[in-house]
Amino acid sequence: MQIKTPLFVWLSGLIPDQMRAVCAGAGAPNIPFPTFGGLQVWTDFAVRRSWRIQRNAFTGHYRLLSPKDVRLAWGSRSHCSNKLAEFCPATGEKDTRPVVMLVHSLGGWRHMLNPLRQALETAGFCVETFAYASTFGAIEDHAAALERVLNRLDDVSFLSFATNSLGGPVVAAALARRGNWRHDIRVRSIAMMGPPNQGAVMARIASRVPFLRWLIGPSLQNLREWRSPVSGFGDIPVLVIAGNRGEGRGWNPLIGGENDGLVAMRETRLDIPHERIELRAVHGLFMNRPVVTREIVGFIRRAESEAAESQLPGSGPSPL
Repeated sequence: MQIKTPLFVWLSGLIPDQMRAVCAGAGAPNIPFPTFGGLQVWTDFAVRRSWRIQRNAFTGHYRLLSPKDVRLAWGSRSHCSNKLAEFCPATGEKDTRPVVMLVHSLGGWRHMLNPLRQALETAGFCVETFAYASTFGAIEDHAAALERVLNRLDDVSFLSFATNSLGGPVVAAALARRGNWRHDIRVRSIAMMGPPNQGAVMARIASRVPFLRWLIGPSLQNLREWRSPVSGFGDIPVLVIAGNRGEGRGWNPLIGGENDGLVAMRETRLDIPHERIELRAVHGLFMNRPVVTREIVGFIRRAESEAAESQLPGSGPSPL
């Protein structure tokens, strides 16, 4: 479902009919050129070994990006899918190496998490990222988009998530959908940084401002009364890293209690047992701090080791 926000409708009206006709066609002439990899108007449709097909929130057209974010095709979904198969064919074999998927924040973009990505790759993990047009849909829309990407991860066996802010609720909602990918991919761990798992007081305050409602979109409205679903977690190990001021009153007096400026520490909690790390930090600024990346890498590595040990002969049944 595509949520047509006032900003979406206004910007869509600027698109000429000729552009719409090209987007509806099989494909369009392409000159390879570098892109930013997907800012606020692009949502991933398929990801394979860092190649990605993305959909534009305004025009509805698709494009194929290389691992270096160079556009190699654009036009219809089928055209880009055919080009993906040409440039990066499916192997038909499952990769047993652990993969970590990074999911960015509301108003963010996937390259904001590059320092974390580099730390994970240095530690030996394969890393994929999920880009989504966070200001042009509700949380459930983003979760459905993530589910579509996961359903197409045909060469992945084991997966962990590392999320920033809204990425946490998006992953929780995607897990609750129990898509077909859950039959083929085992989730080993989830690390969340500053997630508004219990909604956000600041979302209720910001949603009173018409301009912010127009700019940020339905996800802001969702966070007024949000509660991250936990039905899809099972026994997956979860780490939540929450920022605070360390003085009992937080950075933002409008929130009340300890907070990181946008999300209260109490709002980061999940309704299931989970590990927690609380540190002096401001929201949106601590996701790439060395201490945070070290904790996330260590947590995911421990979860991988424990999962591998549980599958050794004589160690009991594997977790569902």
